[in-house]
Amino acid sequence: MKRQLIPFCIFILCMWACDKSASEQETSPTPEKTEQLAGLPRDPFYGIPDSMSILDISVGIIVYDPYKKPYFQSEEATIVIWPSEGRHLTVKNAEQAMAGYAYDEVRDTNVYSGNIAAKHARIAYQDLRPGRYFIAVVLNDKVDVGKRAYSTTEIELAQFGKIAIHKAFDEHSKNEKFEAWNK
Repeated sequence: MKRQLIPFCIFILCMWACDKSASEQETSPTPEKTEQLAGLPRDPFYGIPDSMSILDISVGIIVYDPYKKPYFQSEEATIVIWPSEGRHLTVKNAEQAMAGYAYDEVRDTNVYSGNIAAKHARIAYQDLRPGRYFIAVVLNDKVDVGKRAYSTTEIELAQFGKIAIHKAFDEHSKNEKFEAWNK
Protein backbone atom coordinates (compact mmCIF):
# COMPACT_ATOMS: atom_id res chain seq x y z
CA MET A 1 0.00 0.00 0.00
CA LYS A 2 2.85 2.40 0.85
CA ARG A 3 4.48 1.75 -2.54
CA GLN A 4 1.32 2.85 -4.33
CA LEU A 5 0.86 5.91 -2.10
CA ILE A 6 4.35 7.38 -2.73
CA PRO A 7 4.00 7.72 -6.56
CA PHE A 8 0.50 9.09 -6.09
CA CYS A 9 1.78 11.76 -3.64
CA ILE A 10 4.64 12.67 -6.01
CA PHE A 11 2.14 13.02 -8.87
CA ILE A 12 -0.10 15.31 -6.78
CA LEU A 13 2.87 17.45 -5.69
CA CYS A 14 4.05 17.84 -9.30
CA MET A 15 0.60 18.85 -10.45
CA TRP A 16 0.29 21.33 -7.59
CA ALA A 17 3.74 22.86 -8.31
CA CYS A 18 3.02 23.29 -12.03
CA ASP A 19 -0.42 24.82 -11.54
CA LYS A 20 -0.56 28.64 -11.46
CA SER A 21 -3.15 30.53 -9.57
CA ALA A 22 -5.28 33.06 -11.41
CA SER A 23 -3.25 35.96 -9.98
CA GLU A 24 0.06 34.48 -11.17
CA GLN A 25 -1.02 33.86 -14.75
CA GLU A 26 0.37 36.17 -17.38
CA THR A 27 -2.17 38.41 -18.96
CA SER A 28 -1.79 39.38 -22.57
CA PRO A 29 -1.69 43.13 -23.14
CA THR A 30 -4.88 44.61 -24.45
CA PRO A 31 -4.51 46.03 -27.93
CA GLU A 32 -4.69 49.80 -28.13
CA LYS A 33 -7.82 51.34 -29.51
CA THR A 34 -5.84 53.35 -32.04
CA GLU A 35 -5.91 51.96 -35.53
CA GLN A 36 -2.49 50.92 -36.84
CA LEU A 37 -1.67 51.53 -40.47
CA ALA A 38 -1.13 48.18 -42.16
CA GLY A 39 2.41 47.62 -43.39
CA LEU A 40 4.24 49.55 -40.65
CA PRO A 41 7.22 47.66 -39.19
CA ARG A 42 6.30 45.87 -35.97
CA ASP A 43 8.64 45.69 -32.94
CA PRO A 44 11.94 46.55 -34.63
CA PHE A 45 13.78 46.00 -31.35
CA TYR A 46 12.94 42.33 -30.88
CA GLY A 47 16.07 40.52 -29.67
CA ILE A 48 18.20 43.65 -29.22
CA PRO A 49 19.99 43.88 -25.85
CA ASP A 50 18.86 46.52 -23.37
CA SER A 51 22.39 47.95 -23.26
CA MET A 52 22.20 49.38 -26.80
CA SER A 53 20.64 52.60 -28.02
CA ILE A 54 18.84 52.33 -31.36
CA LEU A 55 17.14 54.85 -33.60
CA ASP A 56 15.02 53.13 -36.25
CA ILE A 57 13.67 55.32 -39.07
CA SER A 58 11.33 54.09 -41.79
CA VAL A 59 9.94 56.07 -44.71
CA GLY A 60 7.06 55.29 -47.02
CA ILE A 61 3.92 56.44 -48.70
CA ILE A 62 0.28 55.76 -47.96
CA VAL A 63 -1.35 53.80 -50.75
CA TYR A 64 -4.79 52.22 -50.99
CA ASP A 65 -5.68 48.62 -51.71
CA PRO A 66 -8.57 47.69 -54.07
CA TYR A 67 -10.96 47.95 -51.09
CA LYS A 68 -9.89 51.57 -50.41
CA LYS A 69 -8.10 50.62 -47.18
CA PRO A 70 -4.87 52.59 -46.60
CA TYR A 71 -1.58 50.86 -45.94
CA PHE A 72 2.06 51.88 -45.53
CA GLN A 73 4.27 51.03 -48.49
CA SER A 74 8.02 51.44 -47.92
CA GLU A 75 9.65 53.84 -50.33
CA GLU A 76 13.27 54.74 -50.94
CA ALA A 77 14.32 58.10 -49.52
CA THR A 78 17.35 60.03 -48.37
CA ILE A 79 17.57 60.08 -44.58
CA VAL A 80 19.85 62.57 -42.81
CA ILE A 81 20.46 62.95 -39.07
CA TRP A 82 22.19 65.81 -37.23
CA PRO A 83 23.03 66.15 -33.51
CA SER A 84 20.97 69.17 -32.43
CA GLU A 85 21.85 69.75 -28.77
CA GLY A 86 21.75 73.53 -28.17
CA ARG A 87 20.71 74.24 -31.77
CA HIS A 88 17.52 75.10 -33.60
CA LEU A 89 17.93 73.40 -36.97
CA THR A 90 15.76 73.78 -40.05
CA VAL A 91 15.94 72.61 -43.65
CA LYS A 92 15.03 75.16 -46.31
CA ASN A 93 14.60 72.75 -49.24
CA ALA A 94 15.12 69.16 -50.39
CA GLU A 95 18.44 69.93 -52.12
CA GLN A 96 19.91 71.30 -48.90
CA ALA A 97 18.89 68.20 -46.93
CA MET A 98 20.16 65.77 -49.58
CA ALA A 99 23.54 67.54 -49.50
CA GLY A 100 23.66 67.06 -45.71
CA TYR A 101 23.14 70.68 -44.68
CA ALA A 102 20.73 72.15 -42.16
CA TYR A 103 20.48 75.78 -41.08
CA ASP A 104 21.17 76.62 -37.41
CA GLU A 105 18.96 79.59 -36.52
CA VAL A 106 20.72 80.11 -33.17
CA ARG A 107 24.22 80.54 -34.64
CA ASP A 108 23.05 81.73 -38.10
CA THR A 109 25.19 79.13 -39.90
CA ASN A 110 24.83 76.01 -42.01
CA VAL A 111 25.62 72.73 -40.25
CA TYR A 112 26.89 69.71 -42.19
CA SER A 113 26.17 66.08 -41.33
CA GLY A 114 27.92 63.05 -42.75
CA ASN A 115 25.06 60.83 -41.55
CA ILE A 116 23.42 60.63 -44.97
CA ALA A 117 21.65 57.43 -45.99
CA ALA A 118 20.59 57.64 -49.63
CA LYS A 119 18.13 55.25 -51.28
CA HIS A 120 16.93 53.55 -48.11
CA ALA A 121 13.36 52.88 -47.02
CA ARG A 122 14.46 52.03 -43.51
CA ILE A 123 17.62 52.56 -41.52
CA ALA A 124 18.71 51.92 -37.96
CA TYR A 125 21.42 53.88 -36.17
CA GLN A 126 22.88 52.15 -33.14
CA ASP A 127 24.94 53.29 -30.19
CA LEU A 128 24.19 56.98 -30.69
CA ARG A 129 25.13 59.23 -27.81
CA PRO A 130 22.23 60.41 -25.65
CA GLY A 131 20.86 63.78 -26.72
CA ARG A 132 18.70 65.61 -29.23
CA TYR A 133 18.77 64.73 -32.93
CA PHE A 134 17.27 66.49 -35.94
CA ILE A 135 16.10 64.17 -38.74
CA ALA A 136 15.21 64.99 -42.34
CA VAL A 137 13.80 62.60 -44.95
CA VAL A 138 13.49 63.33 -48.67
CA LEU A 139 11.42 61.07 -50.93
CA ASN A 140 12.95 59.85 -54.18
CA ASP A 141 11.85 61.19 -57.54
CA LYS A 142 10.32 57.90 -58.75
CA VAL A 143 7.04 58.19 -56.82
CA ASP A 144 3.81 59.26 -58.54
CA VAL A 145 3.09 62.24 -56.27
CA GLY A 146 5.36 64.03 -53.86
CA LYS A 147 8.59 63.71 -55.81
CA ARG A 148 11.39 64.85 -53.50
CA ALA A 149 8.90 65.93 -50.85
CA TYR A 150 10.65 66.33 -47.51
CA SER A 151 9.88 66.32 -43.83
CA THR A 152 11.78 66.94 -40.59
CA THR A 153 11.42 66.08 -36.93
CA GLU A 154 13.46 66.27 -33.75
CA ILE A 155 13.80 63.50 -31.17
CA GLU A 156 15.39 63.07 -27.76
CA LEU A 157 17.38 59.85 -27.33
CA ALA A 158 18.12 58.67 -23.80
CA GLN A 159 20.99 56.40 -22.83
CA PHE A 160 20.13 52.90 -24.02
CA GLY A 161 16.96 54.37 -25.56
CA LYS A 162 15.12 52.71 -28.40
CA ILE A 163 13.07 54.91 -30.71
CA ALA A 164 11.22 53.82 -33.84
CA ILE A 165 9.75 56.58 -36.00
CA HIS A 166 7.90 56.36 -39.29
CA LYS A 167 7.25 59.03 -41.88
CA ALA A 168 4.32 58.26 -44.14
CA PHE A 169 3.86 60.70 -47.01
CA ASP A 170 0.27 60.77 -48.26
CA GLU A 171 -1.34 61.17 -51.66
CA HIS A 172 -1.55 64.96 -51.18
CA SER A 173 2.24 65.45 -50.91
CA LYS A 174 3.50 68.16 -53.23
CA ASN A 175 6.64 67.84 -55.34
CA GLU A 176 9.71 69.30 -53.58
CA LYS A 177 7.57 70.78 -50.77
CA PHE A 178 7.75 70.41 -47.01
CA GLU A 179 5.23 68.15 -45.26
CA ALA A 180 4.78 68.09 -41.49
CA TRP A 181 6.07 64.88 -39.90
CA ASN A 182 2.93 63.95 -37.98
CA LYS A 183 0.51 64.72 -40.81
